[in-house]
Amino acid sequence: MDDYRKALAAYLAPEDRTQETLANSVGCSQAAINRYVNGIRFPDAAIAREIDKATAGFVPFAVWQRVATVRMLGTPTPEALPDRANAA
Repeated sequence: MDDYRKALAAYLAPEDRTQETLANSVGCSQAAINRYVNGIRFPDAAIAREIDKATAGFVPFAVWQRVATVRMLGTPTPEALPDRANAA
């Protein structure tokens, strides 16, 4: 979640970009954007796609997908990864 949160915070860093303006563009509340920026909540796919559009790809949906996948599946341990040395 940290990568997505950081991308969103970086997008909002310039003073002329506000959480409220982004929220209006995305179709959610300013409070929701604040929760995403602070890592309290994680947006669903529909909101993440809208954020991608509203930020012109600065906060890409692909980052959301990567974070969402790790959240769902967990971080693989070395034991869970295939043994490439013995793969033929």
